[in-house]
Amino acid sequence: MTAAFSSALAKLDDSLRSVRSQLESMRSALEVNEDQLTRSLADAVRQAEILRGLIRAERPDANWRDRENLDQLLHTVGSGEAHPASAF
Repeated sequence: MTAAFSSALAKLDDSLRSVRSQLESMRSALEVNEDQLTRSLADAVRQAEILRGLIRAERPDANWRDRENLDQLLHTVGSGEAHPASAF
């Protein structure tokens, strides 16, 4: 996986950790800062868009169904391996 993909994936995961943490607080009936939750969710959406854009720039026909497929795709895109888009 290239540095750009690795960085984008790490930023997505970090933003999702923040969302999960806040949702866990909510699930526990603890106070949640709604503005922070909104910002965290917006950041996660933005990071997903960035990663999707990087993938589409390399493989416009790429498709994936879930995180496992995404991880496989990132491995093949980053290594330069040629795989049919339908594999993911």
